[in-house]
Amino acid sequence: MDNIIEVRNLDKSYGKTQVLFNVNLAVKRGECLGIVGGNGAGKTTLLECIEGIRRWQKGDILIDGLTIEDNTGHLRGILGVQLQSSSLPGEIKVKEALELFAVEHDTAIEEKLYDELDVRQLLNKQYGKLSTGQKRRLHLLLAILHNPNIIILDEPTAGLDVNSKHLLYTKINELKVKGKTILLTSHDMYEIENLCDRVIFIDKGRISKELSQESLLEKDRHIVAISSQKNSLSSVNTMYSKLTEEKDREYFFECSNINACINELLGLLTAQNDQITNIYIKKKTIEGELTKMMRGDQ
Repeated sequence: MDNIIEVRNLDKSYGKTQVLFNVNLAVKRGECLGIVGGNGAGKTTLLECIEGIRRWQKGDILIDGLTIEDNTGHLRGILGVQLQSSSLPGEIKVKEALELFAVEHDTAIEEKLYDELDVRQLLNKQYGKLSTGQKRRLHLLLAILHNPNIIILDEPTAGLDVNSKHLLYTKINELKVKGKTILLTSHDMYEIENLCDRVIFIDKGRISKELSQESLLEKDRHIVAISSQKNSLSSVNTMYSKLTEEKDREYFFECSNINACINELLGLLTAQNDQITNIYIKKKTIEGELTKMMRGDQ
């Protein structure tokens, strides 16, 4: 797959405060990329630069091989955006908003989208009287109304109930099947893990880590935490277990085969005439990687 989005050596500042530092990013056509990080890390600013909402001080952004600065008209047609804090005039009716967006993009409305996102019964309601979930569904519909190739979703399910989240997950998965390129930010690691093909971690304006689903969530990828009477597991790496962390006399091993890993560790302890004092097992997750990054454990 070729790259549909390229960010090259991007710097962005607000006044004297720099918020993005030499960001380089390539997104493949048809990929769903998750962007995660703590509050104020620079996620939304990066998306706003890609959307053309924010200007930057240094670097280049290419969308479908074209620079944003010289091709805003074309790019508006291939980008669909759901902002983190989208809003419309309170008195406008849902149907009116949809018709205005359709005229703006010179496109017809696919009425099946009304049912897919459960907005048909909202068409004659005023925007200001919609619930949070109803507004989110409407804004996703507005973002995909013109059938864009690239869809940017900034915290699309924040504050939603379970049913509303399920509707949005279903639609996002349908868009993936159609080959749409999706950029998704979220603080919900469940949706990052289940929707995204690849995840980048942003910390203090820099891309600090990148993980694919294959490398992180392959079958039987676990962390075993173990402590013993003699602490004889320091610096141990075996065929099935890799020591990744040592903290307060507790040893953390990454395991590709959980049963083989535990057997190896127990064998090492027995050989050293050592005994387990505590052991627990947990699934390796993107949330765990993000937590480590935010506390400075790269």
